[in-house]
Amino acid sequence: LQGSETVTLEVRDRDKTATFSIRPSQVAEKIRRVLDQPFDVAGHLLHISCSVGIALFPDHGDDNRQLIRHADHAMYAAKQQGGNSFVAARVPQEAV
Repeated sequence: LQGSETVTLEVRDRDKTATFSIRPSQVAEKIRRVLDQPFDVAGHLLHISCSVGIALFPDHGDDNRQLIRHADHAMYAAKQQGGNSFVAARVPQEAV
């Protein structure tokens, strides 16, 4: 990772006793909307945006390195599409 990149990991219940009703795209959109609001810093309004790449276990990898690599590629795809958006990683060909 470099520059202003940040990694966010979603942890799921291994025992599957908890129910998660939110999709990764909903989380990414919520982050995007919050960051899209202007920030007041010392009387100056700052506008920022974000590009989010989504990778899911086990669809996009079975370890942190693979997941981060796929999320990173997806994030750059979001940037290439103009930024201020999110893109889900493609399922690796060997998994199809």
